[in-house]
Amino acid sequence: MHFHVNIYKWISLYKNSLIAVLSNEKVFERVEEVSIQFFNGKSFIVMTEYAFNHDVSYPLEKERVQPDIRFTSTNDFSIISMVESDMGYTILLSLVPKNYSGNYICRNLKQSHDIEIVLNNLKEI
Repeated sequence: MHFHVNIYKWISLYKNSLIAVLSNEKVFERVEEVSIQFFNGKSFIVMTEYAFNHDVSYPLEKERVQPDIRFTSTNDFSIISMVESDMGYTILLSLVPKNYSGNYICRNLKQSHDIEIVLNNLKEI
């Protein structure tokens, strides 16, 4: 099905961006942004449904980045725990790490795109 986005009026409910979740190493202390190219060939941890997670796969594919996917998990806490244990790096939606505290750091992605939750114009519902 093809939608003509320009003919719809959308109300943005929330914007969320992708962030890099990295181990708490001194090398990352002064880094404010991470290039998506950083992940090329690096040990990477993803949600089990990676193939269906367009939020993470899209920027990697767009920039032709191929991380070394070493581990998968079904929940965010496990992924963050693996990052803390130096098992790899990951990319998550920025809301996720806000729910956890630990020995990891989050940095903005230079090539990130916003994920929006939108609602069709209320008059048309």
